[in-house]
Amino acid sequence: MPDDKRQDPNLSDLPVNEPRTSPWSKKAEPFGPQPAESTPPSPPPPPSLESEVGVRTMSGDAESLSQSGGAEAKPKLFRPKDILSKEPIFEPKSTFSTEQKPIVEEIVKKKHPNLIIIIIGITAFVVLGGVAVYFLVLPMFGGQGEPVEPVPPPAEVMPPPPVAEPEPPPPPAFMHQSLFTAGAVESVNLSLTALTPSEVASAISTSIGEETAAPATKEIGFQFEGATVNSFALLEALFGTLTEETRNLFVEDFTGFVYKDANGLWPGYVFGLTGANVDATAPAITLLKSTPTLFYTSDPGNPSGVFKEGSKFSASIQSVEYLPYSLTGASFNVALALHDSKLYAVVSTSFNGIKEAFRLLGW
Repeated sequence: MPDDKRQDPNLSDLPVNEPRTSPWSKKAEPFGPQPAESTPPSPPPPPSLESEVGVRTMSGDAESLSQSGGAEAKPKLFRPKDILSKEPIFEPKSTFSTEQKPIVEEIVKKKHPNLIIIIIGITAFVVLGGVAVYFLVLPMFGGQGEPVEPVPPPAEVMPPPPVAEPEPPPPPAFMHQSLFTAGAVESVNLSLTALTPSEVASAISTSIGEETAAPATKEIGFQFEGATVNSFALLEALFGTLTEETRNLFVEDFTGFVYKDANGLWPGYVFGLTGANVDATAPAITLLKSTPTLFYTSDPGNPSGVFKEGSKFSASIQSVEYLPYSLTGASFNVALALHDSKLYAVVSTSFNGIKEAFRLLGW
């Protein structure tokens, strides 16, 4: 009977402490198909440290071929325990031998003569691209580039304040300018308490005292409430309210006078007219002839007939009309005169008074 202690040479590689199993120790397998086990199969045991393992390398095959005369390449054998004992194995060699390296470099040079230029170009492109990304792209996404100064919002433009329309300047204060020759006669301003015909007549009556010898003439003007009375105010004091059309027939200034002779005081006026010819001034002459008694300081009596055409005793006279009254010396005269291309209406309550007025005018 063979000895159980004799070892089988085929079992020398098995682990010593691995337990053996008996065929009768296996469990009975159930009959019929069974579902596959979910556990994966156990990995095969590692090779023994004493077994030899063959490894092929290029250097090993080259050496093997050189030894066998090119018949067969054999793997190089080693044992795992040699690695564990730090026994040097082999060192990998370069793919190309020293003799082959110049040949490879020559092939690369022939295929790519501009390789260096291409590499330099790619490197420069990468560098420039990185600079562009750093300074141009990253700042747009809040990167590490230079901070971009925020653009301040445009200042709100306020509309200019409305410019107030300038008020028209007030009309210049009325300044009287006499038509008589300078220094030819004494002038006096008469104050009025009201703008009425009786108030005007009363003021004229006191202009020349009884002690003044006749003949005598004075230029007169009127003041009412501290202001100089112009032609519009005087005509309305005598004739009442005037229409705008009638007012426009006269200029603003006038020259008044009073003539004294043995028969009494005879007032008169020189009105500037706006009409350019005789026909245009006709309405103004008609107004002045409408109520002659308003110009007298006292009742002149009854008129003698109607207005008559008088003699032109001055070269400047264009026309002259008169209406005599029953009072001695009373004769209402209206003359139209032209001087320096301007037309004037000269009114006097006596014939001697109108002749004196033309003398003082120098026409």
